[in-house]
Amino acid sequence: MDDAKVLPPPAPSDGPLLHELEQLAPALAGFPIGQLLGGFVGAKPDDRINAYRLIDSCLVGWIAALDTTLGAFPHEPDDALKRIMSRQRGTRDALVRLKATLSRTEEAHPGRGPAC
Repeated sequence: MDDAKVLPPPAPSDGPLLHELEQLAPALAGFPIGQLLGGFVGAKPDDRINAYRLIDSCLVGWIAALDTTLGAFPHEPDDALKRIMSRQRGTRDALVRLKATLSRTEEAHPGRGPAC
């Protein structure tokens, strides 16, 4: 029953993070953000900093990969490539927003560990 595990209710400081995730969900389709955030929100206080570090590391890696990909597009792409670039920029921007919200949420959480 590991996937059906019931998570404790989120801390009040997690509200903005969960709201942001809901707003950004379409742009983040295909990324396992919900599962990662479930582990963060449901983490015991002693494990929360490790869950934060895991999510932060994933977000940093995904943002870097999209930056690399976007930098490899031709300077004058055709319409099909423009659509792909637009979608990738939207995804990258959504990941950046989520990372910023995650950081603010962790800073606001009482008893948090050292900053990453």
